[in-house]
Amino acid sequence: MNKLKISVASKLDNMHIIEKFIKNFSAHFDLPAKLYGAVNLSVIEAFSNAVKYGNSGDMTKKVTLVVEKIKHQFQVVVNDEGNGFDYTKIPDPTLPENIDKESKRGLFLMNELSDDLIFEKNGSMVTILFNLKK
Repeated sequence: MNKLKISVASKLDNMHIIEKFIKNFSAHFDLPAKLYGAVNLSVIEAFSNAVKYGNSGDMTKKVTLVVEKIKHQFQVVVNDEGNGFDYTKIPDPTLPENIDKESKRGLFLMNELSDDLIFEKNGSMVTILFNLKK
């Protein structure tokens, strides 16, 4: 099976379910150990953003994750039921005017840890790509 999927209620209390899903798909797809930390942090951050910002904490909405290994690439798609956001206007947390701000670092981290981030559906769906051949 080259694709795994999970849908959970949009609440941060479900983080343990997502963490277990990450462990399971990492073993299932035999992801390199050196990639585990980057995948783990990126997916946790994407899930957290989907719950807090995408679905605005509405527990009646779902967050869906689909993971897939395609040739030499591994991808995680995180989809929420919110209206999306303008992902082109995320401030760079490394700029002097943003360095002391405690929020708005998640997408920056996801971008730094992955090989590519692709936003679709007005920002309510993000695909996190990792190249397996480096």
